[in-house]
Amino acid sequence: MADDLRPLRLALGDLLRVLRTDAGLTQKQLGERVGYARVTVATAESGHRSPTKDFWARADVELAADGRLVGGYDQLHAARVQRDRQRVQRAEADRAARVAQWRSGAALPEPSSDGTPLALPHDAARGNDHGDERAAAVRQSRRQADTEREGVVQDLEHREVAGRELGVVSPARDSAEAPRGSSELRDTLAALRRAEDEVGSAPVLGVTLSITRLTETLLRAAAGPARQKLLGLAGQHSQFVAWLYKDLGRHDLALGWYRRCGEQAREAGDPDLVSTVLSMRSHLSWSERDARSAVALAEGALLVPGIAPVVRSQAAQQFARALAMAGEAGGIDRYLDLAEDLAHQAAAEPERIPPWLYFHDVSRVAVQRGVAYVEAGRGEDAARVLQAWIDRTPAEHVRDRGWNYGRLALAHAMSADAEAALEAAHRAVDISLRAPSAHTAKDLRQSARLLRRTGAATAADEVRQMAQAIAKDGSL
Repeated sequence: MADDLRPLRLALGDLLRVLRTDAGLTQKQLGERVGYARVTVATAESGHRSPTKDFWARADVELAADGRLVGGYDQLHAARVQRDRQRVQRAEADRAARVAQWRSGAALPEPSSDGTPLALPHDAARGNDHGDERAAAVRQSRRQADTEREGVVQDLEHREVAGRELGVVSPARDSAEAPRGSSELRDTLAALRRAEDEVGSAPVLGVTLSITRLTETLLRAAAGPARQKLLGLAGQHSQFVAWLYKDLGRHDLALGWYRRCGEQAREAGDPDLVSTVLSMRSHLSWSERDARSAVALAEGALLVPGIAPVVRSQAAQQFARALAMAGEAGGIDRYLDLAEDLAHQAAAEPERIPPWLYFHDVSRVAVQRGVAYVEAGRGEDAARVLQAWIDRTPAEHVRDRGWNYGRLALAHAMSADAEAALEAAHRAVDISLRAPSAHTAKDLRQSARLLRRTGAATAADEVRQMAQAIAKDGSL
């Protein structure tokens, strides 16, 4: 995709360079006077990326630019807003076409804004043959997700029909007495989830596997309504085990447990868990840089019928991240806004929040917005959103703060702000040594690579060593 804002950034950068040299200042000297690193000034002058308005306002005053630098930034910002609005409109048209195709069952190529099959951004550079091959792979992946979703829908619909005919409710919602021991298992699972928030995945994996095996042993001996209740609980255990393996970087094992969870959720007739496991499988594909599967699975999660607002909010967030990876940046804010609206609705219906989404609230959408912005290359926007979330998050949310300091370091590195990236990385490491996470180590490694590309070799080496320290801790 062509960078249609580059001419404006270049013009603004040229003006900054002229004003700076006329004032007899080096890039380092100007950076010190306005409170930013030299690399931020260099990046602004090169037009590679535009710093925040705060930078331009300070530079305008320091260089006596009479509002020309701020005016140039405002023009660039207005152009960016207009471009994003147009992308949203195109994304809406694409989305409507995909939904119509999915509901009709027609096996047609997914349209893009100009009616051509969807391809990832770098396909054009590799030739039409490769683009056609990728488009075919996208269609195949979506057909597979479609088949899975249709099976889910049929299972759920059949259960509802049978329940109405027999005069009873769906097995997943029945009020039969819970099997003995199930409440203790549920309470233990809740305690393990919260323990993982504080100490990370590795310390709780072993006991979680033991409890999960016990749950499945009870399930094999159960029958009737008791079995249905245990099925849902077993599915929740499988989902949590999958998440732990995912966090520890064992994606192969995570996928196997997610699939087991999907089977248990379908048999239990639990649409919320069905949608959740599709969202989490999309997240797994997103982590493996498989954009086509991430998009297809998240889209399937959104379309599962009868799910709670909080579950649909999670699916919308994951869909936005997947779209960002696939290069469909115009849909990011639209689906994140949808996720935020659903999160507000969920807050008004707390009784419909499943136990495995106990952590979800409106503020979580901000985190996913930051992650999606990083994916889309919007480092400054991501840093702003992530820092705001960290500032208002209680200190006891140890693991999540560690993750998001790692993401914040990546956002600053993407904006070529080496000093801010280094500070965020230090905070991420302080937390990750207490609650290790493969996510944080991965974000710091990527931050180091970006810093090196922008010429901040010393900072890059320090961040790389931090990532190695987390990995060598022995918990990952």
